[in-house]
Parts: sequence; structure tokens; C-alpha cells
Amino acid sequence: EMLQTGNTIISEIFGEKFGTITKGTQADLVVLDYKSPTPLSKENLIGHFIFGMNSSIVESVMINGEWVMWNHQLFGVDEEVAMKEAAKVAKKLWERM
Repeated sequence: EMLQTGNTIISEIFGEKFGTITKGTQADLVVLDYKSPTPLSKENLIGHFIFGMNSSIVESVMINGEWVMWNHQLFGVDEEVAMKEAAKVAKKLWERM
């Protein structure tokens, strides 16, 4: 429903339009290369999302209209620096849990 009607609550919180593909809205997009062993349907999509999809199937990513990853290749990001920062953030997160 959110994808069809837009999410007014998120739009109000962040001050941006979400859930629509129109001029002037944020253009964030994730392209997945998901090869499902079983048919996808609206009834089982959540199960596929939780159990079948993971970060390794991310093929391309657009943030604010700019491609930052295309065909599994990162642009403008030092992957080593990003991984070190992710490790620090993850450590802090685990300490809080």
C-alpha cells in the first residue's frame, strides 16, 4: 500500500516526498539480482525478502539520482575506508545491545 499511495508520515518527518516517482522527488533506487527458486507473489514476498535476499544480490544503487554502485562496482567510495567505518559502527551497536 505504501508503494502505491506514498508514505505521508515519512515525507512529513524528513521533509521530502517519498513513495512516488515524480519530478522533484528523491531518486533512491536499489537494483537486486535475485534469482528465486520459487515463484514470487504478494503472499510470499515478505518471506523471500527475509529469507532469500541478502546484500550479495545488490547489483546497482542510486542515491539522490546519482549511481554509487553499478554492476557490483562502487563509485566514489573507498571500500577499505568504508569497511573500517562500518566495523567501528557495528562494534558500537553491539556494545549497546
